Amino acid sequence: MLNSIHNISYLNKKNKKYVKIKSNKIAEKLMLILIENNFINSFTKTKTHLYIYLKINNFTNEPKLQSIKNYTKFNRIQAIKFKDLQELNRINKHSLFILYTSFGLITIKTALRLKVGGRLIFKIN
Repeated sequence: MLNSIHNISYLNKKNKKYVKIKSNKIAEKLMLILIENNFINSFTKTKTHLYIYLKINNFTNEPKLQSIKNYTKFNRIQAIKFKDLQELNRINKHSLFILYTSFGLITIKTALRLKVGGRLIFKIN
């Protein structure tokens, strides 16, 4: 699943209007976060796939979603404490971080509001 999400940024560079990935609950939740944060326009769900419609920057005519960095590897999970989230957010104000917490997939801003840490999953630019 993580590789499918990571491929969005690769396919993004080929000027596609949409990207197709395998459908699952985590991918759907991530798409809702990306819509809420203005990185994609919408997505459509079939039984097996999600079709993600990319948002284009009007000034540069490039996709708003430029890159997705995966922080989770099979043998390494990067846990991050609440106090470290504050510093990460201060240093990287223009990036969107996605964490997996006891509340599910949430953004770093939501984690700060809820005062929880979690596992760092993605950094999105």
